Amino acid sequence: TTKTPVRVALITSSNVRILLPLLAVLTESYFARGGVQVAVPNTKRSNSPLFVCKRRYEVMVGAVGVLVGALWVLVVSASLGAVVSSPTPVEASLQEFNIGGILSDNQSDTHFKFTIKQNINANTTYVDHDTTLKDVTMLMDSNPIRTALEVCNKLVAKSVYAVIVSHPLNGDLSPAAVSYTSGFYHIPVIGISSRDSAFSDKNIHVSFLRTVPPYSHQADVWVELLKAFKYNQVVFVHSSDTDGRALLTRFQNQAQSHEDDKDIKMENVIEFEPGLYSFVDKLKEMREASARVFLLYANKEDAGTIFHDASYMNMTGKGYVWVVTEQALSAQYVPPGTIGLKLVNASDEDAHITDSLFVLAKALKRLKEEQNTTEPPPKDCDNTGTTWETGKKLFQYILEQVLKDGNTGKVAFDENGDRINAEYEVINIQEKNDSGAMIKSHVAVGQFVYNKPTEWQGAGGKAGLRKKEDETNSPQSTQPLADQFDTEVTKIELILIYLKAQL
Repeated sequence: TTKTPVRVALITSSNVRILLPLLAVLTESYFARGGVQVAVPNTKRSNSPLFVCKRRYEVMVGAVGVLVGALWVLVVSASLGAVVSSPTPVEASLQEFNIGGILSDNQSDTHFKFTIKQNINANTTYVDHDTTLKDVTMLMDSNPIRTALEVCNKLVAKSVYAVIVSHPLNGDLSPAAVSYTSGFYHIPVIGISSRDSAFSDKNIHVSFLRTVPPYSHQADVWVELLKAFKYNQVVFVHSSDTDGRALLTRFQNQAQSHEDDKDIKMENVIEFEPGLYSFVDKLKEMREASARVFLLYANKEDAGTIFHDASYMNMTGKGYVWVVTEQALSAQYVPPGTIGLKLVNASDEDAHITDSLFVLAKALKRLKEEQNTTEPPPKDCDNTGTTWETGKKLFQYILEQVLKDGNTGKVAFDENGDRINAEYEVINIQEKNDSGAMIKSHVAVGQFVYNKPTEWQGAGGKAGLRKKEDETNSPQSTQPLADQFDTEVTKIELILIYLKAQL
């Protein structure tokens, strides 16, 4: 926490390669809060047993993430012996692929093993008769340092071709530790729960993919909602962290690419530091705008502060519309009529494990078919002299896979390894009188879906908003609801949610 630069020399031997990712893990939460972009160190190897690598960390400290200094880390590693020679390539007809699993509990561990043994190895569509997948699992530790060490000792030591990682019961840094450690050796990692936008940065998380989309992808659905409402002018409110800025950027891109060329204009963009104590001054600025549609990205705690102050200033009732991201829906003081999103199957760990394993099996089969030779994965974290080129190829094969009928829907990835084609429920905060007490509830009033192709659509299929069939779940709003659109959207099975509210 010093305000002056500090130089730290760490002399180590075999575990030097673990230290860099661990240092990144320990400071990642500060970078995320402050929105500082970090690039992984470009460590240059040489024939000499001595090599030097340097990485600069600008650490965000303080309650509001104030930048107070820069930390330069100089890591010098003295090799204790000759560089480990490159493993000898083996024929592509490798019989056994070890698949690592880092899971949250014993139930998920059991499901992981069962899926490999009973559903994949017995299915020749995914595994050839002369090939078998073998599970190598461990439970997630909430301590990122121990997690990284166990990845080396329990997974890398078993020469895993890829790793599927869940989340710890407490804390959120361990998946990043897995990504850093595995990524250094180009071992592909498929995350099934991490939604932070930082994982999209392939300069840092070089071999990370995920079956859940980042929070920033909710911007796509926001644009569809605003088109359905026919709102063309909004105020965008977001926290000044990685996720908030990523959401803003994606929204700007999506809002300016309408098929009808009618852009959604942001009258004002309000950015705030996480860890709010008061939001009154920002709300005064928002109230001066002519737009009364507020798009909000904030974590649960900050959203509670914003809603509390907005209610005090009479900015949550008639005349105002709040559209929020998933985290803010569970905030204290969330006003009735608020519209938000909830990722479908987000908490179904078994479903994500199954989809991840099938995607990985398809990629491994293609790797085996198309590559004449493959290198076996690294056997330990001391092997710093070679790059696992097969891991790079496998990562690309995973990126290209599409699972059309997965347990979590259609599974596919963009160039950053982020899940696309994710489906959401549209949630409306409704207030009901229960024995004299007003109770708020989350009511699903619609869905954002990626439906299967039909004859008239051609091969691609389309995405769109669909109204819930249960008419008892009619949306509440702080605005009078307008009549439904007069359109033939039912013909294309993409029925827009008519939450259409007018100021």
